[in-house]
Amino acid sequence: MASISKLTITNAKRIDVTNWLTVRDVFGPQEIPHPSPRGDCVVQADTGPQNNAAEWSQIVWSGAEPISGKPNQRRIGRQATAKTTISASIGSTSQKCVLWTMWADVSVLTKGSRPSQAKPWSAGVPFPGPDQCGAYEVESFSMGKNARGQIVAGCEASPQRRRQNH
Repeated sequence: MASISKLTITNAKRIDVTNWLTVRDVFGPQEIPHPSPRGDCVVQADTGPQNNAAEWSQIVWSGAEPISGKPNQRRIGRQATAKTTISASIGSTSQKCVLWTMWADVSVLTKGSRPSQAKPWSAGVPFPGPDQCGAYEVESFSMGKNARGQIVAGCEASPQRRRQNH
């Protein structure tokens, strides 16, 4: 009797037994060069005992798009952030994996007010400056005036995985 032995995903990194991670594929020039591959992710089911077309034709899939002529593979686009659960089953055996398509928008503030979520610069500093991003001068005990600069780097990742307290 045929069974699903494992699922693998191309263009993604395995995080644990179930979860895989990929970066959203942005078309056009990348602002920051990155070695991540371009294109869709492909989920492949390996079957046993033969891992052949006869066994692959028995696979029941959910959570991904079919690939013509490849019954043991399914495609997942990477153009949007998402959490996609994919399952493959034959009879009473099944395997499941979750593909997280992530993206982060990063910003660096170099002027203006410090965001309320950012730690105040004055905490634990002997010569506190203003609570503003940007350049300013401070007086030092031994060196007179010193130039300083303050920035805040922020990041918003999506999709957001909710932490669970155990």
